[in-house]
Amino acid sequence: MIMLAILLMTVLVFTSRYLFLEPKLPLRLGTRTQKVLNYASPAVLTALWAPIVFIPDGEL
Repeated sequence: MIMLAILLMTVLVFTSRYLFLEPKLPLRLGTRTQKVLNYASPAVLTALWAPIVFIPDGEL
């Protein structure tokens, strides 16, 4: 069961990365989607550092 889960996760990750990184595939994101994705990395970084800075002694 664990091996099946690992295999399925591997296929999922490979497929999702292949679709965006293969230049021969005609997959293009719209301008609105590209604008929204510009905020993804700051949002992830904020989600990482905000609890560290604002929650004392690791209390969640």
